[in-house]
Amino acid sequence: MPEAGTTQRRVVVLGADEMACAIAETFAADDRFGVAVAFPDYEALRTAEARGLETIELRGVLRDSLAGALRGADAVVCGDYGARLSGVVETAIAAGCHYVDIAEDPAVRRDAVGLDGTSTCIVPACGLSPGYVTALAGEMLAGCGAGAQLSVRVGVLPVRRTNRLGYGRMWSIDGLIAEYTAPSLSIEDGMLAVQPPLRELEELELAGERFEAFTTAGSLDGLMKHFAGRVARLDFKTLRYPGHLDYMQFLLDDLGLSGRLDQLRSLLMNGLPKVEEDRVIISLLLEPGDGAPATHTLKTIAARRAGGRVRSAVSIATAAHACSVVDVLCTGLAPHGGFLDHAELPPSLLRRSPFFASLADETVSA
Repeated sequence: MPEAGTTQRRVVVLGADEMACAIAETFAADDRFGVAVAFPDYEALRTAEARGLETIELRGVLRDSLAGALRGADAVVCGDYGARLSGVVETAIAAGCHYVDIAEDPAVRRDAVGLDGTSTCIVPACGLSPGYVTALAGEMLAGCGAGAQLSVRVGVLPVRRTNRLGYGRMWSIDGLIAEYTAPSLSIEDGMLAVQPPLRELEELELAGERFEAFTTAGSLDGLMKHFAGRVARLDFKTLRYPGHLDYMQFLLDDLGLSGRLDQLRSLLMNGLPKVEEDRVIISLLLEPGDGAPATHTLKTIAARRAGGRVRSAVSIATAAHACSVVDVLCTGLAPHGGFLDHAELPPSLLRRSPFFASLADETVSA
């Protein structure tokens, strides 16, 4: 129970997959929060119930049912890549509760129009990247001048490579396909540039291990817009084991699956093994551009065993960042209401939440 004299914060997590449950369990472990998992499919909710989580089945007219679930809530977290229900942002605003999600959706900014001057906050794209990595990169660039250059490389990888792709089902396949098939933004010579996905192959070595990196969509687009015209270069690439890109280009280009994404999804869902023991690797190379030496920050997050189950690294990172953001919003530490960019929620602020500790302790080298 929360300490005497304090009010327990109520959070509703939308979704019923592993990521949503990881977010809910993170809140549930903190006595300051009460949490429920809500979804319109009872069968999907049974997994959450089996893990001891409170559940709410959304029935009938979804918007009305969701409004009932959010009555009295302090925040709602869309914790499933496929669970952003129609009207959820508007419903959250009407209920007076903060909205946080783990997907990059440009429509959320549009839905937040008119919120300026209110205490309700809208923070999309929380989690690993975008999210935690966005905040890290923004904090690094905040004190730099117009000549700064930052290269960001992020990978979610199986601990052990067991197939030619060197990959498995560790998070949303829908999210992965979106990254691999949509364009992304970068900053080149101070200007925004559009980058096609799965291009600009780069081979690199991190902590004595070889990887490849290539362009993918969506991870830092919001940050690119924020720093356009303020830094010389900012680019993002995804890390994979060597050879991954060649096989993906074979599937998408040679076999034409870029035009048949439903078949690509089915192939990946049925062909890739489910991976629980994963690792997150984050590399940030900053050249300040003012004569100061370049700095390289390398971080890893490992899967952990808790309660007889393995918690994947990507779910740990996603839950830690999303829950930290909600904590900051609910305790009134946000700089303002309305739509918030991650550059406005830097790690220096998020560290005030105990949820952030599992991320802050993971530096390998700097």
